[in-house]
Amino acid sequence: MPKKLPVPLCHKCKCVLTLENCTNSRFRESGAASYCAACAKARMQKYRLDNLEQVRAKEKSYRQRNSEKIKAHFSAVQKKRWRFWKYGVSIDDFRKRLQSQNSQCTICHFDLILKEDRKEGKSYPKNSTPYQDHDHESGITRDVLCNRCNSLLGGARDDIKILENAIKYLQKYQTDLTQQTIAEQEMSGAPLGVSL
Repeated sequence: MPKKLPVPLCHKCKCVLTLENCTNSRFRESGAASYCAACAKARMQKYRLDNLEQVRAKEKSYRQRNSEKIKAHFSAVQKKRWRFWKYGVSIDDFRKRLQSQNSQCTICHFDLILKEDRKEGKSYPKNSTPYQDHDHESGITRDVLCNRCNSLLGGARDDIKILENAIKYLQKYQTDLTQQTIAEQEMSGAPLGVSL
């Protein structure tokens, strides 16, 4: 049954109700509520804040009763849509990018495989899921990376200077460790190159 307006004006703000700005109501025969969408949203937010403990308990109970239904909702299909919504990259474009990189992370060359291409029962390395890298300021997409490399860039805030400082830091301690190992071997009388 099509939605019909129960009243001409919103009960709260008195704006003129139209089929576009009127919310749905499953309790009314007409199928339309007597509040505009903005007032209905404000009313729901106020109720939630006033009854937060009760609302959270109901939500938790619902999640426990419907865990399989919720998991199905956030399936691979939803994830594909999310990638397109967030980055503007369809699953086909994402596959093409991944294939153009020989299914490897651009930075560390770790082998990557899409979750929907994985065989059931087979185990895969934890870091093998591909991630769409993007510039956090402009939103422009870049290459496909593994989780570790994507997190590395995000943690460094895409700042080349931070990454250069990290390289210098690693080189400093790698050199110190090598010198310390050589000194320990010389003191012990062990031949150089043999680990203790």
